[in-house]
Amino acid sequence: MKRRGKDSRFGVISMCIGSGMGAAAVFERGDAVDELTNARGAM
Repeated sequence: MKRRGKDSRFGVISMCIGSGMGAAAVFERGDAVDELTNARGAM
């Protein structure tokens, strides 16, 4: 995500194999994690 020269928080990787099947993944940079939005409160 730093490779593009922009300080982005999320990155997407996608792949298509040509027969209608594919895969995609969304990654979040580890040093940009917000403690309050990514954590579930203890019950």
